[in-house]
Amino acid sequence: MGHGLMQYYAHTFGEDESRWQPLREHLRNVAELAKKFAREARPGDTSFAEAAYAAGLLHDLGKYRPEFQEYIDPRSERQASADTHHAVYGSAAAFFSNAISVAFAVAGHHSGLRDFSKLATFVSSEKYHAQAALPSL
Repeated sequence: MGHGLMQYYAHTFGEDESRWQPLREHLRNVAELAKKFAREARPGDTSFAEAAYAAGLLHDLGKYRPEFQEYIDPRSERQASADTHHAVYGSAAAFFSNAISVAFAVAGHHSGLRDFSKLATFVSSEKYHAQAALPSL
């Protein structure tokens, strides 16, 4: 590396912990795949395809946190907790940018869809401090 930047990872490939997928690559791959599926589902609806792309980019945004990176490190003993939750950060980024449909998709990508009130509570929760963790938009 030599430049002092941390490498962030999305996950390993199957059982082989020596094969880590860089998070940046994972987010771009998921975004492209989501956009492709959206175009197939609703041909000509560019807004839908762009929303799907945005959801793909944001769905694992919270994995850019040191707490999550430690959690997925096989040498670590960190357990799942509010510190390792990752969907809330991308959902909050979308929600506070008024991309509500994207916020719903990102928030529910592991846990299922919420109603609007529960989504607003989720992204604003003091448990995660998601809005404070986001850069100014």
